[in-house]
Amino acid sequence: MLSSPALAAAIVCSCIAAVTALVLLLLCVCRATVRWQRAASGSRWGGREGRLLQGGAFPEYGVGVVAAGSSKSPEPSLTGSLFSRNSRGSSWRSSATGGDAPGGSTAADSRSEETVSVGSGKELGSLEPSLYTRKEGTVLIMPAESGNGQRRSGHSTGQKNSEETKLGQVVFRLGYNFNTSDLLVHVLRATDLVSCDRQKDFVDPFITLSLEPPIDSKERQTSLQRRTSCPTFDQTFKFPIDFDSLEGHRLRLLVQDFDKFSRHAPVGEFSADLGSIDVTSEPEVVGSLRSVDENQYSNGELLFSLSLLPGAEKLTIAVMKARNLRQINSEKSMDPYVRVTLLHEEKGIKKRKKTTSKKRALNPVWNEAMTFRVTPDLLHGLSVEVAVLDKDLLGQDATIGSVRLGNSVDCRSGRQHWMETVANPRRALAMWHPLTASATGAAN
Repeated sequence: MLSSPALAAAIVCSCIAAVTALVLLLLCVCRATVRWQRAASGSRWGGREGRLLQGGAFPEYGVGVVAAGSSKSPEPSLTGSLFSRNSRGSSWRSSATGGDAPGGSTAADSRSEETVSVGSGKELGSLEPSLYTRKEGTVLIMPAESGNGQRRSGHSTGQKNSEETKLGQVVFRLGYNFNTSDLLVHVLRATDLVSCDRQKDFVDPFITLSLEPPIDSKERQTSLQRRTSCPTFDQTFKFPIDFDSLEGHRLRLLVQDFDKFSRHAPVGEFSADLGSIDVTSEPEVVGSLRSVDENQYSNGELLFSLSLLPGAEKLTIAVMKARNLRQINSEKSMDPYVRVTLLHEEKGIKKRKKTTSKKRALNPVWNEAMTFRVTPDLLHGLSVEVAVLDKDLLGQDATIGSVRLGNSVDCRSGRQHWMETVANPRRALAMWHPLTASATGAAN
């Protein structure tokens, strides 16, 4: 009979042997499972594809693709192949990661078959034209300085490294509807817009469209896009104009940065001569923005409203305020006031009224209204001049600047304000106007 120490040693040896046998049994089971999974994978994808997938044709191992049935061992590939399964999981596609050829093959890979047919019938590495469809059409790339563009086919992305694109670009499509005699402008997007405010790196852009000379009083404006320098609009606008009249008109797109409490800051503008563009081909125009002339604001700005009452034959002009008026004489303070003059076809002065003067003010506030009697027969040829002057008790009052309103005036803001007022009677429409050098000179 064994002693207690010998019995304990025998028990320990038996336990160690049992554990060792269990471990060896688990290893055998795992190995058999792996072999079974490999065999199942080969039969699942078919003989040729199964052998290819088992061959380890993956770029991370530097192993190339070997033709089925080849006895040659896999050779290292310079480019490799990457397999990705499509959405239905019925085929595999190979795309090379290098090389100059479309398939990414090199001289070393040309000795073996690079593409393998899978269940869907597609070849690995082959290009499918349906995945690379491109919208055909004419693209006009127009710089900011001229109205002539470079024409080419296909899709275009502007060159951002040129000086002319520093303010951004507008992209739109032109067309013409002969059934309704309408010019169609499809505003697509704007890119790389630059904010006028250096304190922020984004803009709240919208685009105003107009024809010059104007054809109606309707204001065409895109929706407002918040906090973006590359807005997408996708809006179409119509201009009723005869096809033969396009040659004498220009299309103007003004990109502005929205400001809730002040004048909208102009980001840039683009103008195209419609006579030099074949709108029937529905071209896509990529126009570079040019800066808006900021000198027009050097004399200051004036805010006033217009209201027309056709039944009462009254035209009311409410002068609200001015800002950033130009200091004419540095030796004396400014005492500005506003003078409103009604002109009929520029043949003579009809009526003239003035506001009170504000002492020592470069940003005066008036809030004064003036009413004029205007008959319907005089309305068509009527124009209004609103001027800001500096009152001088010892001499003539010097003109700081003025703005002209009417159907055929040169001032864009004055023409727009007047046409909107006539088109919307019994409504008071207010607008900021930049003051320009007055043609009437000093006040009498």
